[in-house]
This record gives sequence, C-alpha cells and structure tokens, in this order.
Amino acid sequence: MAVKSNKRQIRHQLLMEKLKQDPFLTDSELAAYLNVSVPTIRLDRMHLNIPELRERMMELATDAALPEKSEKYGEIIDLKPGSSGVSVMVTTKKMCFEDRYMVRGCCLYSMAESLAMAIIDEPAALIGVANIKYKVLVASDTKLVARGEVRVKRENSFIVWVKIYNDQVEVFSGKFIFNKE
Repeated sequence: MAVKSNKRQIRHQLLMEKLKQDPFLTDSELAAYLNVSVPTIRLDRMHLNIPELRERMMELATDAALPEKSEKYGEIIDLKPGSSGVSVMVTTKKMCFEDRYMVRGCCLYSMAESLAMAIIDEPAALIGVANIKYKVLVASDTKLVARGEVRVKRENSFIVWVKIYNDQVEVFSGKFIFNKE
C-alpha cells in the first residue's frame, strides 16, 4: 500500500508542477503526460483542489484583468438606459483586506458607480457629488445585487440612486449626481 501512496504523491507533485508551467492543459493532455486515465486526473485534481480547465482560465483572466475590464465591478443583468438597471457580483478574497475577510468599501462603491454610469448611458459624464452609506459589512464569497434608477433627469445632469443588497439586506446605498461635460 505504501508503494501506491508513494506513486500517488509523486503523480500529484508532477501534476501540480506541470499545471504551474502550463495551466491551459486539458485533462486528456495531463493524462497522456502522466500515463494515467482521464478519470484518475480528475480525481487527483479534486483531491488537490485544482479547478477544471475552464475555471483555471477564468482565474487567469481575472488575475490579468485588462484595464477596461477592471473598470467595471459587477455583471449587468438588466439595463434600461436612462431609467434603471440591475447588476450582480460575487465578492472574492482579492476584494478583501489582507488581514480580514471583509470586502473593501471601494469595491462596493465601484459596483454602484459602474451600474450608475451604465444606466445614464452618457459618454462624457462626471460625478459631481456622491452621497454614499456603507450599512453592513460584506464578507468574501457573498452574492451582491445592485439596483439603480434615475430619480431626476435634467438637461445637464442626472441623479441616480443605487442600492446594493445581500439576501434582501441593504449593505450599501449611494446617490450619484452626474454632470454632462
């Protein structure tokens, strides 16, 4: 039994090293490299908490986020330009302070601001005033839902309210006054 366990440990080590070198390898390629079956690779990945290829690619894409992507927090799922919108975001450990599992306020603000900007749908608008309130601490791995709506629309300005919820509990609210350039 010790021989099998030793072989498994060596295989696990080789698997981790190979994925560090090239995280885009498929389970089939890894199986061929280690001379084992694809189900064995899948079991090894599960045992080592290594995500499947698609998830590894998403993590790498998130880590190397381009400036355009990092400007927006949250995924917009409903948008009525000039009127209202809804976005969702799952918080991550990267959004938290290093020594705590509490999400940074700038991430909540960025989610609200990104939604507000999408709602007003103006290419050149500047936030003149933002009145924000952080109401409840948010932890990592929390699904947040932001709802925003235009409350006032004038010739050169917009007032947009955005509220962020975690399970129906309001964790953030913001009133943004945008001025057109």
